Amino acid sequence: MILKRCRNLETLKYTGDSTLCAPASKFLGALSADPWVLPQLGSLYLSFTDFQDENLPAILKQMNRLNTVKATGTPFSPLLFHELAKDRWFQTGEVATKGANGQKQRLCDFVETPWIDMCLDITSTMIQTLLESCPNMNTFISSQAKVIDVVFCRE
Repeated sequence: MILKRCRNLETLKYTGDSTLCAPASKFLGALSADPWVLPQLGSLYLSFTDFQDENLPAILKQMNRLNTVKATGTPFSPLLFHELAKDRWFQTGEVATKGANGQKQRLCDFVETPWIDMCLDITSTMIQTLLESCPNMNTFISSQAKVIDVVFCRE
């Protein structure tokens, strides 16, 4: 995959429902293969893609940061949420580094803009968890969040 030669790639946008595009599961599956070669990737935009549940979490597992995630009409499963919230060390080059305070961090600690739209699998609990788990969030966009999800989050 030629994309793997783009080591400085920061943003990846993939839109399905096109006869010109590779099927999302094949594209994301190839992208998630070891070794991870996109250390600068920090923004994912996935629109109307049909991929297997493990594809996106496998990519998130290898990412060093995730500032923006836009999911429109894509699967958004508990497995994905688990990967966002899991404590781990992050990689800088080849060396694992500790978080700013010397602790493990979660990928969701870096998320500034989650954009969740028309994802049928997402639940109110998932939205509340996302809102509670992203301390650096500055923008939240969702056509599926209800007022009760936003107002009555656990603290």
